Amino acid sequence: MAGDYWIQARDVAEAWFDVEVLVLVPEGFWEKEEEPPFLHPEQKYFWRKAIPERRDWRAEWMEDLHDELMRLGWPPQTISAVYSYFEVPLTNPDEGERKDQGVPPAATFRMGVDGTWLVRHPNFFQDAQKLEKRIYIKTKGKKRPFQLWIERITAKDGPLDGEQWENPRIRIRPDEAPKAFEGGPRDWYPGLKGD
Repeated sequence: MAGDYWIQARDVAEAWFDVEVLVLVPEGFWEKEEEPPFLHPEQKYFWRKAIPERRDWRAEWMEDLHDELMRLGWPPQTISAVYSYFEVPLTNPDEGERKDQGVPPAATFRMGVDGTWLVRHPNFFQDAQKLEKRIYIKTKGKKRPFQLWIERITAKDGPLDGEQWENPRIRIRPDEAPKAFEGGPRDWYPGLKGD
């Protein structure tokens, strides 16, 4: 279901939300790195001097993506949220498919968000929609813009268990306190008013 969708805060608080995210990645992100040269154990000292320590720029890009999301108010990796890319590698959504020319590479990951965090941050999903324009991530020493989308949200547990929204603009409706009774017993029960 797409579009605006209102859900009650009390229902949100009882749920856990599985959020599937699609983000564009730098060119070459899914290409295999060149195999390192064979390092003979007897030549360890020579190789240590000849070849600098190799650090995968993809890992640095992921760290910068996470830092930028935290800076923009996404939930931290705590009991409030769990980011899948800390446990398993990113997924290539184009894997096994013929890639169209001019289409930038993308990656998908998941974020599990606790409902109580969402109740405290009711505008989170609307704010996340702003990132569909661009998010700046450091790439090989320079910040560059990338796009990010929330593709699907699935609720787990509570009254919303099993509910699913595709590309939604979810709005959390705060719980309203019941209106207090005004007047006295004669106002509440008109039959007691007498003559």
